[in-house]
Amino acid sequence: MAPVQPSASVAATGLGIRYIGDYAFALSGQVPCSNVQTTLLAFTTGRGVILAQIDFGTGSVSNRDMMWQVFLNEIEVYSYVTSGTNQAGANPQNTLQIILPPLTLVEVTSENQTDDNVENQYCVLSGRVYGAE
Repeated sequence: MAPVQPSASVAATGLGIRYIGDYAFALSGQVPCSNVQTTLLAFTTGRGVILAQIDFGTGSVSNRDMMWQVFLNEIEVYSYVTSGTNQAGANPQNTLQIILPPLTLVEVTSENQTDDNVENQYCVLSGRVYGAE
């Protein structure tokens, strides 16, 4: 098997963003969240504009209300609460289409709004990068 080249991008979970050619992605993996605002992703975008889709949700079905927030340069630009009563029999997931400007601090968080129990949350960002030359 050929070795992985140093310039290759490896798919891994974590707070950061990764670039492959004209595409960018970030994968939080499962993150335990309770009644404290917990960071799922945190990074600064590069020189290009990213036309992105952010998918976030919970790893289980429960009766808890979960809140997700997106911040750009510490300004809340999106907030969504999934009502636990609407989750019966489904794995809730929410999708946001967003343009991420160049050199912007991006943070995505989650919080259990019902109680202090832990719920596993995730966030996946994928997008096309423009003007990064």
